[in-house]
Amino acid sequence: MTGYQKRSILILCISIFILSACGIGDIAQFGKKPAEQPAISLTLEPTPTKVILPTVIPTKTETPKPTQTACNADLLLQNIKAMVPYEEFAAFYYTSEGISSLNVWIVDPGIDSATESDEMGVTLYTAIEHALILTQEINLSDKCVSDTFNKISIIMVDQTYHPWYDAEIYTSLLPTKLEKSPDKLESLRNRFQVSYFRKIPVGDDEKAPAGSCIWKNTNLKLHTHFDVERENVAFFYTIHENEILVFAQWDGTAEDLDVNYLESLLNVSKEIKCLHPEPEFIYYQIVDETGDVLGWGQWTLKDPKKPDLDDNRFFYAE
Repeated sequence: MTGYQKRSILILCISIFILSACGIGDIAQFGKKPAEQPAISLTLEPTPTKVILPTVIPTKTETPKPTQTACNADLLLQNIKAMVPYEEFAAFYYTSEGISSLNVWIVDPGIDSATESDEMGVTLYTAIEHALILTQEINLSDKCVSDTFNKISIIMVDQTYHPWYDAEIYTSLLPTKLEKSPDKLESLRNRFQVSYFRKIPVGDDEKAPAGSCIWKNTNLKLHTHFDVERENVAFFYTIHENEILVFAQWDGTAEDLDVNYLESLLNVSKEIKCLHPEPEFIYYQIVDETGDVLGWGQWTLKDPKKPDLDDNRFFYAE
């Protein structure tokens, strides 16, 4: 594998690896809040699904926030999952080449997948605005976030799992208080390293055939293969313009990596066979109990219903 490919899989948000074909040079103009449009506020009325947008952090009185006297990455991740104000999301962390990254993948009902060409700027602005505010909220939720993670990476997708915005930022560059004004958000946006932003409308996906499954249910089934106490296990599904993929991360040990990684990978491939559109790749990585990457790989699914392990490529971390 080339150095570029290796770096791409490790740095994830994954879509960084898989979305790098798209340019980012126009984002300064394309993602700006259009002057002729009214200001987009995060105090919008809740959608029919009652998903709370990022201006309000839901109170989960039934699940008290665990306390920690010292920074513990798994406990911190548990607390972050509890405060993310979206129904569908994935959150996980890993460390590669000495850089620790917290990664969040969000299904945002505030992003309209049916946006037409002349409204692309408004919808993209919404995706970016939500990403910037949520990143701040996560960072400000606990001092341990910036003490534990060097970076936060965030991917925003619509409810049909098409990506709109993928970027990362060093936690040291985030504000020390929550900023929501347009000027402050514009300044903050310029500190993010952007891997991808949507330039073209999503378009219509073909109708799913009978017997197909939806990602929400598939994700639940994937987690049944791993003990519920294993916090740093995550999966997500992305339908990009050029490829369709499933990303997976789970934990393991260096001693049993050769045997157990393949068993877990086969479990992943089994559960995603019914997805529509069909995934073309599984990008995956295995981390140890501290989040250090042990190995990673790419499985090309020429036929998702009959995957061939000869098309799988696995690499050990150096």
